[in-house]
Amino acid sequence: MKRGSFFWVVPAALFLVTCDNGPTGPEGVLFSDDFSGHSDGDFPDGWEQFDDLLHGDSPRGLWTVQDSRLHQANDTWGGYDDPDWYYQEGTIILAGDESWPDYRLTVDVTPVVTGGVAVYVRVTEDNNRLEYYRVYVTDDEACGGPFWRLDHRGGIEYTVLVRNHSAGYIPGQTFRVIIEVTGNLVRVYHGNLGNLMLEWDGGADYPHCHTGRIGLMAFRNPGITFDNVLVEGL
Repeated sequence: MKRGSFFWVVPAALFLVTCDNGPTGPEGVLFSDDFSGHSDGDFPDGWEQFDDLLHGDSPRGLWTVQDSRLHQANDTWGGYDDPDWYYQEGTIILAGDESWPDYRLTVDVTPVVTGGVAVYVRVTEDNNRLEYYRVYVTDDEACGGPFWRLDHRGGIEYTVLVRNHSAGYIPGQTFRVIIEVTGNLVRVYHGNLGNLMLEWDGGADYPHCHTGRIGLMAFRNPGITFDNVLVEGL
């Protein structure tokens, strides 16, 4: 399998360097969490677990702080895992405010197996149904990987907006996901703001997902960790 230059191991010291192209100063930061200050085994303050999309036979997600990172331990699954259906769902953890409009979300991800991972923006909830944009990443060939994919759920419709097969991820290596939402324009970057992976513009009259929270998801990906979550207003 060809591996291009899209894979980035992200030392913690680089976090501020790669995120300095947006708003600066306290007024630009809507939310941040590096998961420090928690005892191992704690559920992180300021986050909410959402498992309503899991299959009935799937275990619930087990989200805890371990070694100052957010860790998800269970093999969770839901939705359709056939690549012809595309909407793999797992355990989700949410943070932020449903009134947030335009912003940039940055997060570091370290999977240990070739399952799936998703990062969500503009998440709203109504009657146990989520609306969102999300970036779904997998290196699992059984699910059509490797790829990065921009998905959308608005109303009752689920849509794959755009897909990039040039990269997935390497288990055991940390990679960075950056998502910018401005108006109905969504841009997704891998590693830094110079590495655009996915882009979609719904146009001025697009009716869904104008504001919302952030979320992180693990699909068949036990042991995955997340760190250095940063949300900056745009």
